[in-house]
Amino acid sequence: MKKLLALLLVTFLILSCGSCLGEAADGETADFPEVFKDADIKIAVIRNDGSSDHCSQMFQGAVMRGESFGFQVDTMITNSDDVRFQDLVQQCIESDYDALFLSHGKQEYSYDLVQKVVEAGIPVVTFDTLPYDADGNAPEGVTVMQQDDYSLARDSLDALIQYCQEELGVTTPKIITNFYGPGVPPLDRRNEILTEYVEAGKVELIDTVVATDPTNYIGDFQAKFAAMLNKYPTGSFDAFWSVADVYCQGCYLAAEDVGRLGEFPFFSIDASTTDIEYMRRENSPWMTCSAVDAALIGDVGVRILAKKLAGEETPETYDFACQTFWQGDLQEDTNITNLGNVVEGWGVSEDFWEPWMDALEAYVAAE
Repeated sequence: MKKLLALLLVTFLILSCGSCLGEAADGETADFPEVFKDADIKIAVIRNDGSSDHCSQMFQGAVMRGESFGFQVDTMITNSDDVRFQDLVQQCIESDYDALFLSHGKQEYSYDLVQKVVEAGIPVVTFDTLPYDADGNAPEGVTVMQQDDYSLARDSLDALIQYCQEELGVTTPKIITNFYGPGVPPLDRRNEILTEYVEAGKVELIDTVVATDPTNYIGDFQAKFAAMLNKYPTGSFDAFWSVADVYCQGCYLAAEDVGRLGEFPFFSIDASTTDIEYMRRENSPWMTCSAVDAALIGDVGVRILAKKLAGEETPETYDFACQTFWQGDLQEDTNITNLGNVVEGWGVSEDFWEPWMDALEAYVAAE
């Protein structure tokens, strides 16, 4: 009798364990939303801007995160052609994309454009786009992402003022800046802070070099700033402040072209490997970058879209926090991908990361 009971007990335990193992195996595929199981999710990332390192890095971040989730991520750039941008969005609506990530749309048409996407039942996030109507309302369900451009501008200008006071002995620096716009939301926000600093007497604005060719930002700024420097002899201004790093690259090269590199320091917003290479040059005058990791912008945008596709709640707005790093923070091998080794927290965020995303990545990796 005892042997029979023991045999029955062992059989029960084996069956129970087998059942548990089966549940665990089933649980592995049930740990993430069913919508992603064996699904061909397509996302389009459309940026209404010219080619730049920042753009490439944002695309790379979106593609990397999308591929880790098993999504197809297609990237498109318009060279700031507003008609092309709107046409691409319409084409994507008609081409069975499951979600859209729209970047740098102009305010005058973005509400109507994003509303079309929403009405088509397609989840959407925007970056550096203001899809608001006259009452300040965005289409229902959209998440509007942006860098904290006000903080970026303040941090960058504060660094410029600090440097000029400590290294040059100048209380109110005389500066030249650059611009492309108006009508580009992040640049307009940054320019607001510059105006605030000028009106408060913190800096004196001497001149602004303005580009008009979005297909060649670097070359346009390079030619125009080289010509502008002929108007300003050595010592007539203290520093150069750039509203965007790709613009700063052109102005840096202009100063080099006319033999003026090293006469004044450069301070910029946004960051890339090219910027870091310029900053690491011997006796380089490029002092700081105030920035958000562009790859993280693409990554987080796809995370939010994944949550929308899963039917989860997402916020109406999201601001990326900025960081400022100095030339002296960089090492010989520093580039944009390993910048986190010398700038704490660079490129890292747990925002919108859900436990089921770990399970989804494991599922995709095992396929």
